[in-house]
Parts: sequence; C-alpha cells; structure tokens
Amino acid sequence: AIILTSILFSAIHGSWYGFIPRTALGMLLGFVFYSTGNLWYSIFMHFINNFTALVFLLVYHRQGVALKDMPDSFFPWWIGVLALLVVVALLIKWYKNNPPQADVIVND
Repeated sequence: AIILTSILFSAIHGSWYGFIPRTALGMLLGFVFYSTGNLWYSIFMHFINNFTALVFLLVYHRQGVALKDMPDSFFPWWIGVLALLVVVALLIKWYKNNPPQADVIVND
C-alpha cells in the first residue's frame, strides 16, 4: 500500500522529471506514518521539504534567476545527496531508539 500510494503521490504532482525522488519521499513519509502511527510526523516532514524548496526558490530569485528559467533540474545534485545522507542517518538513529514493537494479542 505504501509503494502504490507513493507512486500515486508522485504522479499527482505532474512533473515527470522528479518522479523517482518524489516516489522515494512518498515511501519515506509512508514508512514514518506506518512505524509511528502518527500522521503529524509525515505532515511535518512534508512541510519541511516544501519549505526547503521555497527557500531555494527565494535564494535563486534574489540572484536574479527568473522562475520561468528554473527547470526541475536546476536544483544542485549535491544537495540531494546531502539530504539523503541526513535522512538515512536520522532514520537509523530513530530506529535504534524506537525498535519495532511486536503486536501482542491477548486472549481472554
């Protein structure tokens, strides 16, 4: 369900250049919801992602780059790699501090 929803999440955005990164983001957000049971964590992460994109748009705009001249590929690749490393490190730390709990079924 997470994979299918992630593919839909990415397709709805309409830009095929970023399809795979958005699918990965959707899977990450789905995993966070699945493992925490709290939708607010995924909402917050999505907000941070969008806020970061807006900050970069503002920086490029102040450098005189017009919005129409910014294709999807304008984002520097090294920032994506750095963000991926940070996300992986945070997920590993979170997973170590919050190991999965086995479902307990109590028969009365």
